[in-house]
Amino acid sequence: MRYLLLLSFLIPITVCSQNKMGKSRQELTDELLQFVKNGQSSKVEFDKKNDRLVMTSRDSSGQNFRYEYGFDDKTGACIIEMTSSSCETCVRNLLNGLLAVPSYQWKKLNESQYVSRFEDYLLIEWQQTGNEFSFTLIKTAWTRELYNMMKEN
Repeated sequence: MRYLLLLSFLIPITVCSQNKMGKSRQELTDELLQFVKNGQSSKVEFDKKNDRLVMTSRDSSGQNFRYEYGFDDKTGACIIEMTSSSCETCVRNLLNGLLAVPSYQWKKLNESQYVSRFEDYLLIEWQQTGNEFSFTLIKTAWTRELYNMMKEN
C-alpha cells in the first residue's frame, strides 16, 4: 500500500519537478508529448483561447492534475508553470519539492508567495479556489530595487 501511495506522488513530480522555464513552445510540446506517450492517463492540448499549453494527467491513485505553461510573447520562452489539482496534499508535496531545491534559496514573503534568489527571477504563488489547489511558478523581470523591496516586506 505504501508503494502505491509513493508512486502516486512520483508520477506528477516527474512533470513538475523538472523546471520548464526558458523552453520554447515546441520544445515543451515535444517533451510533454513524450511524457504522455509513456503514460496512459495523460493528454496534452494547446489552449488557443489564452495561448497556453495544457497537460492533464491522472496518477495511479486516480488524482487528476493539470499543468499549464505560459509563454513570453516576444521570446516564445516558457515563463509560467501552473500545477493544480483537487488534492491539496498532492499539490503541497509538489510545491515542497520545488521549495526544497537549495540553489533557488527560496524566501517566504507571506502565506501564499515565495521568491527565489535574485539571479533566478522566480516567484511562486500558492492559491486555493474552492476545492482546487494550485501553485504558479513565474519567471519575472524585476529590478534589484523591486526585489529588495519585496524581500523587506
